Amino acid sequence: MARFHVNEEGNFESRYGDIFRFPGGIVRLEPGQYSHRIGGNSWKFTDYSTQDDPPTLILTLDLADPICHAIEWDQGKELPLCSHLVECHSVDPQFFQIDPKTRTIAVLEFTRALNQPRFPEFLVLPERFVSIYSMTDSDFPATEDLYWSIADEFVGGSKFIRVLGRPYWLQGSQQVFCRCGKEMQPIACMGYANQRTPSPMEELLFFGEAAFYWFFCTNCSILGVITQST
Repeated sequence: MARFHVNEEGNFESRYGDIFRFPGGIVRLEPGQYSHRIGGNSWKFTDYSTQDDPPTLILTLDLADPICHAIEWDQGKELPLCSHLVECHSVDPQFFQIDPKTRTIAVLEFTRALNQPRFPEFLVLPERFVSIYSMTDSDFPATEDLYWSIADEFVGGSKFIRVLGRPYWLQGSQQVFCRCGKEMQPIACMGYANQRTPSPMEELLFFGEAAFYWFFCTNCSILGVITQST
């Protein structure tokens, strides 16, 4: 069985340009027509190594939303996005098996960071319903100027959770491949908000100055997570 891996050859690609003009959405902390939500415990975790270091459910996507129709996964009605939150920006990529029938998430691959502080307040986040609004032209990093203006919203602003579209990379672009050999589909990325003037959503989701990137293999129902930092 081939090990999961991240292909870093893409790190030499540009972080902006017309190839990044691809439909997606921005998450806002307000209930809407669909059941997108932050936090909660509606999905259960299995097979994690220690009881004091489980993953955290961060965002659950309601696939009935037309914005999510690019995720061609017919096995489930929701897609949970999760991560370990113990110095997660310093560990190897993480991989999880999603089982929509039992609503469980099994840890497949995670290298625990040694001698790092624990944050029990992050194990289960308060559940909040959110909405996803379609990106506008100003949300696509098609030019260098747009890239840097989006940076202000992705790391230190209000538009710090982006669903689908092209990932907004802090560093070089990366590709993530599944055990089946298929390139995993980029699903969402999350930066961080300005903690000097936080909103309720920003207070919930500030895990340090790192960005999370989620990928998914619809063939294998496997979720991959990588991080980048400024």
